[in-house]
Amino acid sequence: MSLYRRRICIYCSATILFVIIQSLVYIFYSSESYCRNKLEISIPENLSDKASILKINTRVLCWIPTTLKRLDRAVVVYDTWAKRCDQSIFVIGGSRPSPPPDTSKYPFTIAYLDNENVEKYKFLSEKVLLSLLHIYNNYGKDYDWFFKGDDDTFVIVENLRHFLRRRLSNASFYYGYTATTPDRFYTSGGAGYVLSQAALLHFGEEILTKPEKRKLCNKDHAED
Repeated sequence: MSLYRRRICIYCSATILFVIIQSLVYIFYSSESYCRNKLEISIPENLSDKASILKINTRVLCWIPTTLKRLDRAVVVYDTWAKRCDQSIFVIGGSRPSPPPDTSKYPFTIAYLDNENVEKYKFLSEKVLLSLLHIYNNYGKDYDWFFKGDDDTFVIVENLRHFLRRRLSNASFYYGYTATTPDRFYTSGGAGYVLSQAALLHFGEEILTKPEKRKLCNKDHAED
């Protein structure tokens, strides 16, 4: 091949490569601009801060077992962190009293299990199972994640959302601290744990809604 033809080939190859690179750059920035515009359209002006964007993408229900005697403690939990969840529910084992708690003093949702026995500490695990059954029946398909804490737990909800935002709620996952004893291991409720929607629905369908299987779970104070 002559020197002239070789130069022509090099020039053509360089031109084609330049056009390809330029096209890719154009496609990249066009896509980025499109996505940015779509994002700006989909997020209302009053939800422009990062915490609110996380809230849109990660719907979290927080539920906290408590008792009527500890509602003043529940108020502190609600005011400090639970109200930052998309939904917060305080679960009481007994029945609704008459008159019910003053909503101006206790401005949160209270669920009653109508089972006085589970208010005893030695039946804490049974209370948790009945609480999960209530959550499954009433909220199972409405939220992505279900966080269980206690009325002496503190949670930075924004950090929880940030942790969960890249995880799949449509797969069966739970995150928490696994406590161990010589004969068993279980999820520590005091430390707090979170179930994905898929995990709750699966647990509800296979265990919670079937009393004969629910009886197989331990009902002592070694929770969860």
